[in-house]
Amino acid sequence: MGHQAQVQQAPLYQPWHYGQYPPVRTWATKPTWRAVVKGMVSYGMLSFLGLIVVSAITLVYGTSIVSPEIVHHSYPLYVVVPLIISIVTISGTVLLAYYYLIVAAILASILWFFLSGCKTYVSELRMKAKTREHSAIFDVAGLLFAYLFMSTAIALLVMLMGGDVEGLGEDLELWEMLFVLANASVWEELVTRVLFVGLPLIMIHRISGGLRSKPHRYFVGGAFRMGRAEVALILASSVIFGFGHFAGGWGAWKILPTTIGGFAFGYIFLKHGLASAIVMHFGVDYMSMPASVFESTAMDVLTVLIVFSWICLGFVMSIYYISRMAEYVTGTRLLEPRPRAVPVMWTYPGWQAPQQWGRQDPAATPPGWTNTPPQNAPPPQVTPPSPTWGFVCPNCGNVEARWVEGRFQCLRCGYLS
Repeated sequence: MGHQAQVQQAPLYQPWHYGQYPPVRTWATKPTWRAVVKGMVSYGMLSFLGLIVVSAITLVYGTSIVSPEIVHHSYPLYVVVPLIISIVTISGTVLLAYYYLIVAAILASILWFFLSGCKTYVSELRMKAKTREHSAIFDVAGLLFAYLFMSTAIALLVMLMGGDVEGLGEDLELWEMLFVLANASVWEELVTRVLFVGLPLIMIHRISGGLRSKPHRYFVGGAFRMGRAEVALILASSVIFGFGHFAGGWGAWKILPTTIGGFAFGYIFLKHGLASAIVMHFGVDYMSMPASVFESTAMDVLTVLIVFSWICLGFVMSIYYISRMAEYVTGTRLLEPRPRAVPVMWTYPGWQAPQQWGRQDPAATPPGWTNTPPQNAPPPQVTPPSPTWGFVCPNCGNVEARWVEGRFQCLRCGYLS
């Protein structure tokens, strides 16, 4: 007992004094390499936002092209199982009213998409957003870029193998293209994402006891966590989506790209909501429509250059999202910076450092020290050696840190390394 009292009351080796630093100033911290890359990619996404605005203008202008023609035609509404099954056929003024409803839904989705994701997206541009958390704008644009890259790579591979990659609708009139592509942006999200992802989740969560307090989320999506049931439903719906395009008249080569696209749409639906999924679908389908409607060679060339830049960015985003999927499967984090070491605090045997002192190495013992000192013997008077390695904050030069969820955080400025 006497020896234990001596050990607890002995002066501790504290080369620095804690609690004497100014408040953390987040604006003074330097962005990590992940934040820098994320910010650079975010700037590349500004072209996507610009094209969405131009496509929205084209959509509105296109109503003057579609309206006089559509009242003289009929159109079947369908479900995909993955066969295309018609459930009702509408025509005349009913079809015109339905078309206006589709246009209004797309415009409302774009407005909601911009308003809900703007604040976080600005943080991403300023390289101050949280790592591994993205705005709806970043995820929609990033996944669209990745989809374009993979789709282009698959198409090139098919052509090199002598296959045919002809598209659907090359014989359609302009007004038909404007209507069909706008309709696909909304209707396919309803009959694929809501019908095959949102609604089944209600039953699964009810059975498992995890039914959400806001049931409307199962219809409009957003704020879901990617559990096993969610991932399984996304996979199933994306396969149905891919084979549905084949059943709808596309070539067999289109199955894999549309399956990949369906997976991206499903993720966006659960993570950011139906409106974001509609915007992403609209962005893919209406990509070339501004140049077709306004018949501008300059706009045509600009669109080609923009899409080419997206495909290049899509290579980077494909690596990123594939790594995120690998993290989900393996349960480990990839592409993380290696944390720097925290200095070992040599102290008297039996003493434990406070948590804010960072990670300790209890196995390390200076020369001449023992973990179990003799009974009733005073602690040895050994000058603790100076650490020859340790944590050094790259922002402020401080050498003290604490362990926060797998990373070191400077105790002076708050910088995470």
